[in-house]
Amino acid sequence: MIYPVTSSPTGQQIASGQIINYLSRQEEFTVRSFQLKGYDRTSIKMPICVIKFVWQTVKLWTYLLRLLFYKPTAVYLNLGQSWMTFLRIGIWYSLLLRIRKNHYGIISLHGHWFTNWTTQSILSKTFVWILRPAEVITVLGNSQEISLIKQGISPDNIRIVPNTSTIDPLELDAISEKHNENSIKILFLSNLIPSKGFIEYIDTINQLSKLNLQIKVEAILCVKEMKCGYSEDFNCHSYLKQAIDEINLSSQVTLKHVPGAYGSLKQKLYRQSHIFILPSRIEGQPLVLLEAMASGCVPIATAVGEIPSIINDNEGILIDRPAPSLILKCILKLINEQTERKEMALNAASSYRSNFSISNYHQNWQSIFNEYKTTLSRDFHI
Repeated sequence: MIYPVTSSPTGQQIASGQIINYLSRQEEFTVRSFQLKGYDRTSIKMPICVIKFVWQTVKLWTYLLRLLFYKPTAVYLNLGQSWMTFLRIGIWYSLLLRIRKNHYGIISLHGHWFTNWTTQSILSKTFVWILRPAEVITVLGNSQEISLIKQGISPDNIRIVPNTSTIDPLELDAISEKHNENSIKILFLSNLIPSKGFIEYIDTINQLSKLNLQIKVEAILCVKEMKCGYSEDFNCHSYLKQAIDEINLSSQVTLKHVPGAYGSLKQKLYRQSHIFILPSRIEGQPLVLLEAMASGCVPIATAVGEIPSIINDNEGILIDRPAPSLILKCILKLINEQTERKEMALNAASSYRSNFSISNYHQNWQSIFNEYKTTLSRDFHI
């Protein structure tokens, strides 16, 4: 199993880890993994970072070379969607499957970038060439499946495997209880990337702080800087401080910055929050949205990527663009209509349990590997 890792865990990394943890408990499988580390763009030790990146790439190519001499093996790749990833791993992985036709390729796609590529672009053609030898290509939802089919991938090779959450779901009684509270807690939890919508979130809370509210609102901005790959050129630290100081002049609305959260702290933030906001401009199927649903938050999110496959009108609010005026309108609706907010939170939590639980995720992957065992009729290693 080959998958990317960064200092700030991504959906790719978490999803791959879930598969490995599950298969490792099955006696019929032998699991080997290769963690592909990204390039640290924020380090001041540039020469050392370059050397580490090159060394990791050489180790990867050596690993793939060894796989040429393995007996028939299922080779899993969680594939990123950039030229760097294609050149570093995608092309060589595809060549491995083309040379060793008795290996069985499984590729997972978690990002949504490929759905925006034109079928005639070099990027799309390279992408499809990489995918073609794989026996199974997993995507997160229907729109990604449709996009792959349009780009020339056979639907027989596509499987929809929705994401899951590693967070413990909050009990329904506890969800009802927290939505009976007399104050409101709003949460934004993501990476410090402008495309995730943290600027729009801050602007929304700023507008909220200017209103004459009859209820106290505590907003949390939980963001962590990315160390590899996706950080955008935006120097926001002074902006954050100035915006937070201005908002906190309000007597009814406060904004607190939390520099990233994992484990028990992240779970605490979700469980104490009533509303979760994710005004992204591009997404796959964000884990944070599933975590929020599992924890009894009502999500407000942009209708991008596979987000519409996660929530409907009874479970949250979708907006067509990340405009602070739209987000503010949704927040005020949820503040003023407590009963409806509680019902939506309970519906979202129930949907998570029915469609996105860890057990569902494991069953989906068990079906994929059962299919291969039936098809191959012989033992193989993972």
